[in-house]
Amino acid sequence: MVLMDASSLVESYGLIVKKVLSSYPHESSLSRQAEEFERQLICDDAAHHYLLLDVGWQQGKRFASIIFHLDIKDGIVWVQQDNTDWQLVKRLILEGIPLKDMVLAFHSPSMRQYIDELS
Repeated sequence: MVLMDASSLVESYGLIVKKVLSSYPHESSLSRQAEEFERQLICDDAAHHYLLLDVGWQQGKRFASIIFHLDIKDGIVWVQQDNTDWQLVKRLILEGIPLKDMVLAFHSPSMRQYIDELS
């Protein structure tokens, strides 16, 4: 097993997060119904913030909808928001980020200890 320094670990996790978010399917019910639709992957590699969101117009109204929001803090991937049933955490694990290096921040701190391994 190769040990990585903290900056290499954060860089590696950032690459994995971008790879997994980039693989999220583009087609959705929202994209089919919207007058204008754009899926945006926003990556701030310097501050380690990653967002996947949909923006556009639907029935004359503007929408901006966060699909995923992840941050990397001190070598830990914080899943701030996951508005899908796509099994994001499982995909991150399969790509090499261990569950012990993730926080499911969309759950309250008091509930995180009870989260099933592949939530």
